[in-house]
Amino acid sequence: NTAKIEDLRKSIALNQKFLFMNDLFSGEKSAYDEAIDKLNSLHTMDEAKSYLASEVEKQHNWEHNSPAVEQFKILLERKFL
Repeated sequence: NTAKIEDLRKSIALNQKFLFMNDLFSGEKSAYDEAIDKLNSLHTMDEAKSYLASEVEKQHNWEHNSPAVEQFKILLERKFL
């Protein structure tokens, strides 16, 4: 599905939410919620990439080729279509 996403939170299935929370945010629901809220508030993919690079990826040791990271970034790209 390549339809544009307006709200990341509503577009993430429950099983994906747990995958993202556990694999990408070290099981920290507050970190996950904060990141989703911030990404929802941004206006461009460049802003989103910058935010992830500076505030999220290093802190949570994202593996760039992991399935969870790939799924997350696909959803993010659909937000900024």
